[in-house]
Amino acid sequence: MFQLFAWGQKLDKKTENYLIVKFMSPCRKTGAFMWPSREDIQEVKLEFVLEIGVVPDCINSGRQWFFSDHLKYQELYAYYKDHFF
Repeated sequence: MFQLFAWGQKLDKKTENYLIVKFMSPCRKTGAFMWPSREDIQEVKLEFVLEIGVVPDCINSGRQWFFSDHLKYQELYAYYKDHFF
């Protein structure tokens, strides 16, 4: 299954409605992500953040991170996509 959403780490709150987020890259294994070699930092409107405070499971000696609830977030992304894009 192709992952249509992205995981990231909140770095800062730019304004009341925007966060600065450092994004992860998806791996081949569904639900697994890793930090890319080149940082991907972007401003994200708060209404498009699905959840804050999710902690992934460390796999592959800390190189990859697995989100066990990835299917739940895939469904949330599908809802957002249908309503906002």
